[in-house]
Amino acid sequence: MQKDLGLVLREAVTKSNMSITGICEQLKKERSWLYYQFRRKNIPIETLLLIGAVIRYDFTDDVPELKRISARRNIADSSTGIYGKETAEFWKSKYYQLLEDHIALMKQQRPPVEKKV
Repeated sequence: MQKDLGLVLREAVTKSNMSITGICEQLKKERSWLYYQFRRKNIPIETLLLIGAVIRYDFTDDVPELKRISARRNIADSSTGIYGKETAEFWKSKYYQLLEDHIALMKQQRPPVEKKV
């Protein structure tokens, strides 16, 4: 049986001792939006992660799917770094490599153009 994520979220917010208004201000959302989340049985994972970051609560014990997602993110983050220049350099070099590969494939597929004089 699937957990009522709205109830899990409400309990986590209550435990955080943060005000609803304070949480919503940090999220740049209306209070009614958070109350709506409390009433939902299914909440998107991204929404849980977003609220969890604000209230400093880890939902992985409450939502089994988050354990798999967190594991995948940790693997990706450990190889590229999670902030700053290291990540930018990784993606820049990845982009250039893909671009070079693409150009090479295009040259293989297209016959050379003969110049007309």
